[in-house]
Amino acid sequence: MEWGNEGAPVFWRLEIKYKGRGYEMAVNVVIVDNDEELLDKMTGIFRNLDQVCLLGRFEEAVAVVEFVKENQVDMVFTDIVMPDISGISLASELHKLKNPPAVVLMSSIPGFSLEAWKIQAFGFIEKPYTRAQVAKMVDLYQKGRLSLIHISEPTRLALI
Repeated sequence: MEWGNEGAPVFWRLEIKYKGRGYEMAVNVVIVDNDEELLDKMTGIFRNLDQVCLLGRFEEAVAVVEFVKENQVDMVFTDIVMPDISGISLASELHKLKNPPAVVLMSSIPGFSLEAWKIQAFGFIEKPYTRAQVAKMVDLYQKGRLSLIHISEPTRLALI
C-alpha cells in the first residue's frame, strides 16, 4: 500500500480497457501511402489475412485523422515520407485522440525506426515489407489487446 501526502492510503484503481471489439472480432485497419502501387500491395495483404477488416486506404494523411475520429480504427499502417504531412506527424496527431489507434510506421529508410520508437509508435516495418511482417504486427496487436490494463490516476481514500 502507498501512502499519500496527507497520510491517507492511496489506492490505484485498475480498469481493463479493451481496444477494438475483442480478440474474436476483426482488427479494423487503415493504410496510408502516397504510392498507389504500395497501397494495392497492402490491400492485397489485408484481404488475405484472417481477422482483419480494411476500413480505408488513403493516399494523403490529412484525411486520416478525421476518419479515425468517426470510425472504430484499431490500427493505422502508414508510410513515413509523404507530400502533405509525414507519417510521424500523423502518428503524433492520432496519439492525441481519446482512443488512439496503434500506428505502424513503414519506410525504406531504416533510420526512421528510431523516430518510431521516440513517438511511441506500435511498430516499424522496413520496406519492402512482406506479408509475414504485416501479419506479425496484426498478431502482436491482437495478443496485446486482451491483456491491456490501464492504471488510472490514484484515488485517495480517507479512512475515518
